[in-house]
Amino acid sequence: MAAKLAQIEARRIEDLTGQDLFDSRIVDGVRRKNGSAALKRLFVADVLPKVGGIAIKAVTEHDVCMVMRALVDRGINRTAVTTQNSLMHMFACARSTSRGASS
Repeated sequence: MAAKLAQIEARRIEDLTGQDLFDSRIVDGVRRKNGSAALKRLFVADVLPKVGGIAIKAVTEHDVCMVMRALVDRGINRTAVTTQNSLMHMFACARSTSRGASS
């Protein structure tokens, strides 16, 4: 029974979208003094419109590069680096959560 529940949870996690993952990370994983206001603005303006509706397991390198390229094209290179770091952390946490649910 426990194995079946873990399997169902792993499948649910795999079906999460970029928006779902972001919402989860903002509530449970990111604690900043300003309530993560800058991170929220960044994702709402630049990341979620491009990858928010895509299932996490379907997000490709091309999708992430598209987000990064748009930031660099606007000349906001420091923001691009911050975005890359935030995306890497967010996806790493999703990966570890998925592995934990399927073990």
